[in-house]
Amino acid sequence: MTTLPPPPVPVPRRRMTAACVGVVALVAVLAALLLSGLVQRLYRDEAMIALEQRTITLLDSGARPASQPGVVAALAPAAGGRRLAGDVPGAAPMPGGPPAGTVEDGQLTLTARTSAAGVLRIAEPYAPVVRRTYDTWGLIWTGVLAAILLSLLAARWTQRAFIRTLAQTGTLVERERAFSEHAAHQLRASVTAMLLGLEAALERSGGNLTAAVRTALRRGHRATASIDDLLALARGRRTRAVLEPRRLLEEVHDTWAAKAQAAGRRLTVRAGAPLPPVVAAHAAVLHILNVLVDNALTHGEGEVTLAAAATGGHVVFSVRDEGRLARPHTHDGTGLALARALAEAEGAPLRTVAGGSTTFALELPAAQPTSR
Repeated sequence: MTTLPPPPVPVPRRRMTAACVGVVALVAVLAALLLSGLVQRLYRDEAMIALEQRTITLLDSGARPASQPGVVAALAPAAGGRRLAGDVPGAAPMPGGPPAGTVEDGQLTLTARTSAAGVLRIAEPYAPVVRRTYDTWGLIWTGVLAAILLSLLAARWTQRAFIRTLAQTGTLVERERAFSEHAAHQLRASVTAMLLGLEAALERSGGNLTAAVRTALRRGHRATASIDDLLALARGRRTRAVLEPRRLLEEVHDTWAAKAQAAGRRLTVRAGAPLPPVVAAHAAVLHILNVLVDNALTHGEGEVTLAAAATGGHVVFSVRDEGRLARPHTHDGTGLALARALAEAEGAPLRTVAGGSTTFALELPAAQPTSR
């Protein structure tokens, strides 16, 4: 029974972004409100301290209040708190302790006792303090807006990185699953070839059992190495090297010859001479060719031909059977889809060749000759 892969997990992109930006915005607004209140109180206290220092200086000088700059009014309790000089906003009662400051009619006003005869009131415009406070508030809320915009950009970048990582993980899992399936096919083919070779040696009178056992061991070691290579490819580890095309074709032929013979099919190798070496990952190329031959033996008809030919600065590997390819994806399955992905990773897309038979071609770059 075929097990279908689990459906992809939907990623709530907008919800992720809204959640991240919402948390940052909430924290930034709360911090801005707290900081705005502290700034307002700080600026008012600074202005009040400066006014108190002026009042103390004036009281210590013993000068007439009305003759001093910045002195708005002098009040005397003997006159019922009447205004004696200047323009003061209202008439506050005489303080019984240290100077007392308030904001009245847009002015910062401070009232202090001068002597037993009266009190001194000094006022300054409160507008500069308000303006300074508003300017600082503007900077604070501009920072809040900048923090929200930066959080939006960071959330989108983090979201893309997360989705990219999730996609890479899904691709890796899918690749390992496909590799495991094809590794099982390859192992089965190698075991079948070994068993058929040993059975044929036993059935033949005077058969060379030693040679049959050696061939079986060679195929077993090759199957083990092939599975190790497949696992390395599944984990994204690939090492490119200079490869001999004819040797690659012989390896593939040796792997599938027994299965072709058991199915009553011919598997032949045709390689034009001379063939330059190619640069590619050995495991990837071998895996692609094995998948193509397996598909040809399983789904195709008649003779299967493995071929390689030099064209310009490339070597074209092809696998052809005598069946007709009615639709471009008739043979596509997990193995062939993975072979296409491996070919694209090598920079050599796997393509079908138009004609009466089914032919897949893989074009690899030839190795550049080294100068001595």
